[in-house]
Amino acid sequence: MAQDPFKTFKEQTAKALSKALAELGIEAEPTLDRAPEGMGDLAFPCFPLAKRMRRAPVVIAQEIASKIAPEGMIERIEAKGGYVNFHVRFEDLAQVALEDAVARKDEFGKGEPKGVRILLEHTSANPTGPLHVGRARNPIIGDTVARILRMAGYDVTTEFYVNDVGRQVVIMTWGVKHLTLEQEPERDADHYRHVLFYQQANKRAEEDPEVLAQVDQMLLKLEHGDEETVKLAREACEKVLAAITESMKRINISYDGFTWESTFVQNGTVDKVVEKLKASEHCREVDGAYHLELESFGISGRETKWVFTRADGTS
Repeated sequence: MAQDPFKTFKEQTAKALSKALAELGIEAEPTLDRAPEGMGDLAFPCFPLAKRMRRAPVVIAQEIASKIAPEGMIERIEAKGGYVNFHVRFEDLAQVALEDAVARKDEFGKGEPKGVRILLEHTSANPTGPLHVGRARNPIIGDTVARILRMAGYDVTTEFYVNDVGRQVVIMTWGVKHLTLEQEPERDADHYRHVLFYQQANKRAEEDPEVLAQVDQMLLKLEHGDEETVKLAREACEKVLAAITESMKRINISYDGFTWESTFVQNGTVDKVVEKLKASEHCREVDGAYHLELESFGISGRETKWVFTRADGTS
């Protein structure tokens, strides 16, 4: 199997350096470091030899450099400031890199296993309609980061966090339950229908206080883990989510798992978190609503007061 091209250059340099040290009768390991910016690609420091040899490191570097001729991937050798600096021949480096890429194929550039697990959550678009260009940006970025981390040797698990509890989801769910579409969508797919359900329900809620009250009541039931309401919302979201994942397959993006927000509502996790936030010294209560004062954390403006529970009990 081909190897890292820079490693090949380093091996050739170490071999040439060892030969020069032997010719000069200098007993030293051919230790090579990355050269400082603008001074080559690899450097051999002569300072450790100066005390033992009782000679200036600059002089030692010059003598060593004079014994090494450019060959292989070594394009140029120079003595500078107590260092022997080596410059790589980039044409040869590129050739070795191309040969390495052809030989290793998909394994080219892959790092050694790091033994580190990473949970990477991305996309997590509201499951209330098809992906548009704005929503599609995050999965492309997230999937790219996941691929880079895997190639670097990390054990990556990708996750889609499904927001099936928010107000938009409730409006869509109310529409699915109570309305008949005024017209069928141009495309025969559930997620297009659900967009129309959402649009019609949202309009009704804006125009009819009774509908708005029903939406608010459904949201309250959902956030308190009412089984029937959670089931209705989950079923509505699943149809849209299926379409989103199908769209993602078209650009070769998939997910290792899906985590539903409603799970944390039903198992009591959300209630526990809310109670802990209420117990915080930064928590304030105003007219039944609870918020955190974040000014002491250096946050200013509109974000200073972070509301986590409204007066009606929803979060």
